[in-house]
Amino acid sequence: MVILLAGASHVGKTLMAQKLLEIYKIPYLSIDHLKMGLYRSGFDYGFTPESKDKIITEKLWPIIKGIITEGYVFQDTQVVSREHTPYRHDQRWPYFRRQVRTAALART
Repeated sequence: MVILLAGASHVGKTLMAQKLLEIYKIPYLSIDHLKMGLYRSGFDYGFTPESKDKIITEKLWPIIKGIITEGYVFQDTQVVSREHTPYRHDQRWPYFRRQVRTAALART
């Protein structure tokens, strides 16, 4: 199963993922770390940290989807921050309907 943590910037997605790791030993993937790692690698991936979210999402989603699919194939449970995933991805991706759960975080 994959848990996608959704929410705007700075609502605590990474903190929640870290707590799930500490308590339940569920590994997590920080999309921010993935984004910055790709950017700092020196290769041109077609975005910068200042790019619009739509552009970053278009570039990162195939990578994120591959990572999630790999976890699904091997029955790994993982947590993924959802900041750069398209909102309609579940309609085009059969893995989503079976094994992915979404949790939305909000700040009050």
